[in-house]
Amino acid sequence: MFSNIKNIFVSIFIFCLCSILNGQIDINDKRLKDAARKLGVSSSQIKKMIPNSGLEGVIDNNSPTKRTFKNQTDEGSVKDIKESFKADKSNDISSSNNKVLLKSGSNDSLYTNIDIIQEIEDVKDKYFGYNVFKGNPELFQKSFDISADGNYLIGPGDEIIIMLWGDTELNSNYFVSKDGYMFIENVGQVFVNGLSLNQLESKLFKLLKKSYSSLDPSSGSATTFFDVSLGAAVLRPVRIFILGELDQPGAYSVKSTTSLFNSLYYCNGPNLNGSLRTIKLLQGGKEVAEIDFYDYLLSGKKTNDIKLQRDDVVFIPPRGKTIEIVGEIGRPAIYELKDVESLYDLINIGGGLKISTFMQRAQIKRIIPPNDRAFTGIDRTLIDVNLFDVMSKKINVEMVDGDKITFYSITDEIKNTVNVIGAVKRPGVYEIDKGLNITKLIKKANGLVGDAYLDRADIIRTNRDFSKTQITINLQKALNGDLNHNIFLKSKDVVTFYKSSDLFSKGFVTISGYVLNPGTTNLRENLNVEDLVFFGGGFKNEKRLEEIYLERADLIRVINKEKKKIIPFRLDSVLIGKGIAKMNLIDGDEIKVYSKFQIEGIWPRTVKIKGKVKNPGEYPLYENMKIRDLLRISAGFEDSVYVKRVYMERADLYRKD
Repeated sequence: MFSNIKNIFVSIFIFCLCSILNGQIDINDKRLKDAARKLGVSSSQIKKMIPNSGLEGVIDNNSPTKRTFKNQTDEGSVKDIKESFKADKSNDISSSNNKVLLKSGSNDSLYTNIDIIQEIEDVKDKYFGYNVFKGNPELFQKSFDISADGNYLIGPGDEIIIMLWGDTELNSNYFVSKDGYMFIENVGQVFVNGLSLNQLESKLFKLLKKSYSSLDPSSGSATTFFDVSLGAAVLRPVRIFILGELDQPGAYSVKSTTSLFNSLYYCNGPNLNGSLRTIKLLQGGKEVAEIDFYDYLLSGKKTNDIKLQRDDVVFIPPRGKTIEIVGEIGRPAIYELKDVESLYDLINIGGGLKISTFMQRAQIKRIIPPNDRAFTGIDRTLIDVNLFDVMSKKINVEMVDGDKITFYSITDEIKNTVNVIGAVKRPGVYEIDKGLNITKLIKKANGLVGDAYLDRADIIRTNRDFSKTQITINLQKALNGDLNHNIFLKSKDVVTFYKSSDLFSKGFVTISGYVLNPGTTNLRENLNVEDLVFFGGGFKNEKRLEEIYLERADLIRVINKEKKKIIPFRLDSVLIGKGIAKMNLIDGDEIKVYSKFQIEGIWPRTVKIKGKVKNPGEYPLYENMKIRDLLRISAGFEDSVYVKRVYMERADLYRKD
């Protein structure tokens, strides 16, 4: 997983070099240099790669920050760059995934500087804690430009001002030596390193009152008064060194108030290879403090934070074992763990489990350590763990560098519910509370509708093996309190109440023939011929009405199982509410509507044109319409360019008798 991230940087860096050769990217762009540092590639290595491309480079004097080349980059030069990069033994990076990918565009242009930086930032965002150092370091420390509080720690180079006034007057400045001492007349050397300003004041008072009795007379009130303050030298910058896994190791000039935590903001923090968990402070070559930046990120505590002194060394070691967590966890990200930390600790660092986390199983995708791979012959494995056991500390799951842990979500299935459909006023899904039976469910659903069928209701019950069982009850008996029918409900039950009107239809009637909506419908009370014709539709469309045979339609009525009779009627009369329009229909009635073609053999008055014409299709047939008229409105023969592609020697006319 982590080698793939490095491969991404390699590919991005190759894109940069190719773009430099094409004069598309500024070779001295600071952001580009930062991208190179992410790979651990030095400036000298970059310079080595460019000549190996086989291109003759010249510097444009008018634009000293640009490098242009006489020849354009080709496939061979890209290959040379890749080979040059692979040959550098200082970069232990697999080139199996290094591909030069071109962005789409008119010139197949390569990645720009902005694209590169965005790629790097996207990768960095996956690692917990590294992007917190983007801010201004001045914002993350106390301001001592105004005043220093009593907790300020005294260190080498600090300026101490001692004032006495009253019977004795004194105003002297003293500087703390590199060994932590200050020399005071009539007192001698005083060790002050590491004392707070309040502690220093108390210590000096005890020493000075021996020389100035009026500070603290054995009897009466003091006639000399005492004060200790910090001089302007306290605010002078301090030089420190930040070394190890960071983009710009070296010396930094920081505020004298800077602490170990604050110093990391000056160097933009560790790079992705650096640790956030074991950052060390060295003074005089000895380790005096170690901080875990996760303490600050997760709880706001600055444990072991120390004010820095001149020439202190902040050392950032390589990142420890690294674990990725995804899925139903508070903060999915890539985390660094200490050797003593387990999966339980990682869950807490990652923001804890969500309420929707599936507790019976989380899965660890593990790369087997090299020594174990040689013994087992297995490179990767999957490990399932029970989160109940982990969180109760019944088991201690040790993590291995490169682990990826997936936390799964519970299902969307809702249990402890019953679904009510049919003849109730408020059908839907309801909670099954204690003792829910049929009558209580009806009350929850706001009662039955007026035509509810009381002789039957059905319950479909889902069994543990997901098979289904149908239970039929008498609804009237359930309402009367019969326990054999007023049964208790279970989770996932589907209860169906029926309507009498749905079960006992008065019959069916049909309309067929030349109508828009032929078919069968329920017979309703007082449904008449005019109503059924209206339901058939299409009689408001004037063009369609011209094609309907209006002089006759037929009502076919069933007399008995063996006999039917035809009742002919004028359709045009029914359409205006006359004739048999108001005759009520009975079960089994069918109305047939005919087209003129069916009766008279008259086709709709249209003509069609197709083939090499601009607007093929069907057109109305007008009186005295000729072929020339149809061609003029459809073929596009007025277009001199179009007509050149039409075969003018022949066209065919198809006519039906």
